[in-house]
Amino acid sequence: MLNCMRRRCKMERGLSYMTDTLRIANNVLRRGFEENVEINLMKLDKLMYLLYGKYLRDTGGVSLFPSRFVVGKKGPVLQDTTMYFQKYGSDATGRQIDDYAKHNGEAQAFDEEKHVTLKETLDYVWEKFGHLSAEDLSDITHRDRTGWRKARELGWAIIQDVHIFAEEDACLAEKEPTYA
Repeated sequence: MLNCMRRRCKMERGLSYMTDTLRIANNVLRRGFEENVEINLMKLDKLMYLLYGKYLRDTGGVSLFPSRFVVGKKGPVLQDTTMYFQKYGSDATGRQIDDYAKHNGEAQAFDEEKHVTLKETLDYVWEKFGHLSAEDLSDITHRDRTGWRKARELGWAIIQDVHIFAEEDACLAEKEPTYA
């Protein structure tokens, strides 16, 4: 697992760096737009965190993108999306789907047909968490044994992949997990 963690940016062909962090965020926003689900910056950060963690576990430790999650008061914060979308304020970001990084008149997003693992992971996370509020998602990411909680307890500013990888039971459980 640690060897996989050291290869932070090994991704499916065609995905790379900050641009792709925002392109992936655009796919999340597109789903919200299509299903008339409000997504503010806090909710986007939490969905991206859950997506990142699920992808990390599904691929045996391969990072989805190089941007790191930092410890925020209300849970994990993704630096790239925060830097880009903060200009719109903390309220609904759905309109950014029409604004973000347009190229040839189309908002940039990854091709879900080309990146099957990423699509399957996004489908899972969206179905399970997409309709929850930002506050509910924040509560989930604050649970015991999550990467955010671990980093906060250690006084770290950045949430480590190894802690995100290990949090599946705590973060993705339907209810707060019970540990022996």
